[in-house]
Amino acid sequence: MFIGIDIEDNKRFLNWSDEKLGRVFFSDEILYAKKYKDYLMHLTAIWCCKEAVIKAFKSKNLSYKDVFVSHLDNVSLIDLLDEKNNKLYNLSKNLGVGKIEVSLSHEKDKSVAVAILF
Repeated sequence: MFIGIDIEDNKRFLNWSDEKLGRVFFSDEILYAKKYKDYLMHLTAIWCCKEAVIKAFKSKNLSYKDVFVSHLDNVSLIDLLDEKNNKLYNLSKNLGVGKIEVSLSHEKDKSVAVAILF
C-alpha cells in the first residue's frame, strides 16, 4: 500500500490563463470545476488529487496530465482503465497496484486530497 497527500491554497490558480490551466488539467476536469460558483476551490482539489497520486507513486516520470480525475455522482475517481490514464495504468501494473482510492476536501481557503494505492 502506498499513500500520498497534498494541501494547497485555493488562490493558487486565480490568475492562470486557460492556456496555462490546459497544461496541467484535462478539459473535462476544468469543465467539471467551472460548474460550481467557487470553481477555484474545486479546481484546486483536483490539483491536490493529481499531486497526491503522483506522490503516492513516488514517481518522477508522472506528470499532471498522466493523472485524470473523473467524477461520478460527485465522487472523485481515478479510473485506471480510462484511456487518459494509460501511463498510470502501466505504472500501476508494474508495481502491483490494482486500485487507487482518493478523498478530496475543500473549504474557503484550502483544498486537500489523499490517495491510497492498493
